Amino acid sequence: MALGPDNITVNALAPALVDVPLFERVLGAERWNAMKADAVSRYPLRRIARPEDVARAALFFASDDAAFLTGQVLEISGGARL
Repeated sequence: MALGPDNITVNALAPALVDVPLFERVLGAERWNAMKADAVSRYPLRRIARPEDVARAALFFASDDAAFLTGQVLEISGGARL
């Protein structure tokens, strides 16, 4: 509300599971692969997010195409909560 008069939009990205190397390093390959398989079985798109999926959403929010969007949370989950 405070930033709108200055034409500043405030939005958020809410990614679900994203396939990044850090998860495998922290969790170990076996646990990470089990988590991915479980998520894939539940997500309608049958895959987890890739880093570029999140990057494209960020680019959209930063673009003129999103100039009239503010106060939004964009879930990047492959439809996990449908």
